[in-house]
Amino acid sequence: MSEDILLDRNLYRKIKNMNKSELNQFIHNVYNTGKEDALSEIEITEIKGIGETRLNKIMDIISKNI
Repeated sequence: MSEDILLDRNLYRKIKNMNKSELNQFIHNVYNTGKEDALSEIEITEIKGIGETRLNKIMDIISKNI
């Protein structure tokens, strides 16, 4: 997780002035950024007994449900 991203005064003002669709898109972008960060940090391959085939099945299930 990046500590650089903060809700500073300028961002707060931009959010405050957004209409519904702009705010929806902003929240969607924040969600997707977090989702991508979370998926990139998954370390299932380090678990003993998890091979490539099993890993692919696990990742398919995770992708479908996230």
